[in-house]
Amino acid sequence: MYNFKKGDDACIWGTDELILDMTSSSSDGSTDFHQSVHLLAKFSAKPGQAGTLDGWAQVTYTAEGTSFLEDCPGIYTVGSIVWGAELKGSQYSQPDGTTLISLTATPAAGPSYFLQWIVPCPGEGEAMDGPSWGGTGGTLKDGVFDVRNDFPMGADQVGEFYTVIHIEQSKGE
Repeated sequence: MYNFKKGDDACIWGTDELILDMTSSSSDGSTDFHQSVHLLAKFSAKPGQAGTLDGWAQVTYTAEGTSFLEDCPGIYTVGSIVWGAELKGSQYSQPDGTTLISLTATPAAGPSYFLQWIVPCPGEGEAMDGPSWGGTGGTLKDGVFDVRNDFPMGADQVGEFYTVIHIEQSKGE
């Protein structure tokens, strides 16, 4: 695990977060389903030789959902799934004074899990592939990169779905 201190070489650190809080409705306006997902990756990387970056990330995933369907209402909750990932990447100084950062995570997904619905009707849970986070990147200007990407909802959905990425480079004071 990397533990960077002031005075060390400049390092890259930041967060990459995904938020989904969505409700879908039927054509008659009744609510069918609500889903909430949160993925947060905290990471740091240290510069190596020839523009390489090596680091570590801790990723946490949580999710829950509620079905309001008349024939089979129910809920599910995924506790926190936490995993670590090794980061490999690169940094390139651009002619305009910015720095392009790219980080790839291994593994690119957390452990598989079993999704159990709590419903009053017969059925089985489902085996789910682990949640994914393959890494991150951005172009640092004055040592910082901040971006929010909003994703559209479907015609029968309301809520929010977005990612927020923050990357910062310390000055190695």
